[in-house]
This record gives sequence, structure tokens and C-alpha cells, in this order.
Amino acid sequence: MDTHASEIPVTEMAAGIELVQHYAGEALRLYCASQIRMELQIAQRALDWLLNKQSMSVISLPDLYRRGPAEIRDAKTARQVITILEEHGWLMRIPEGAEIDEVYRREAWQIVKG
Repeated sequence: MDTHASEIPVTEMAAGIELVQHYAGEALRLYCASQIRMELQIAQRALDWLLNKQSMSVISLPDLYRRGPAEIRDAKTARQVITILEEHGWLMRIPEGAEIDEVYRREAWQIVKG
């Protein structure tokens, strides 16, 4: 290696670029792997609320966005949280709906307590 060279050969420049791309890609992959998506964080707070801070065994969307954690104050966010908790086995849809607090809800979920 000539530290006083005025030019870098094409093959060595290409190899250097390939190395940089590899290590930059690995750094990005490791960084992303260490991050928890915001949706999962909100779903975890909702799950904590479902399991610890309320006594119902069945829940509907309005229950979640009216009484649940502060981050969930609209139907869209509540639906995302419900979907995540369903996918992870914490909620099971009740196909026929359910009566909750004397109100029939056509969309209702059974809370699965570990």
C-alpha cells in the first residue's frame, strides 16, 4: 500500500465501496433490530391495562379508546391495537358480538388472561 499515491486503482476503490456498503448495511440492520415499533409499545400498554387495571373479561373498541391508555383515543388506533393483541393471542373475537355494560357491541373480544 502506497500512502503517498495520487490515485487509487479502480479495483481497490470498488472493494472499498463494497466494504463500506456491507458495514453500513449491518449497522442499519442492528440498529433497526434494537428498536421496538411504537405500535407494539402502545399495544403493550393496552395489554397491561386490560390485564391489570380493569375487571372486564370482554372488551369492545369504544371501551379501549374511551377508558384505555391515553395514547388510544380514536377508533383507528384502537383497531390497530386490537389487531396486534389478536395476532399475539391476547384477544379472541366473539363472532356474534357481546353485551358490555348493558350495551350490545357487534364487535367484541374476549380477553385471554395468561
